[in-house]
Amino acid sequence: MRAVDLLLEFYEPADDKLNISDLSDTRRPRLTLKHLNKLRKLRDLEREERKQHLKTVQDIYNSPDEESQ
Repeated sequence: MRAVDLLLEFYEPADDKLNISDLSDTRRPRLTLKHLNKLRKLRDLEREERKQHLKTVQDIYNSPDEESQ
């Protein structure tokens, strides 16, 4: 399972309004703890996915001599 698939359960369309801005907007959108928590979860999922990918690549490309030692 990929991180993108797991993040779909955290997706809320109402949160997309954070990224919409007009030319008259002069302030940056406020990041709340809820937004920061979602970013942390995303980073953790991507990190775990990267670890699993590296482990799979090592298993595929390891030479048989290294496994027997």
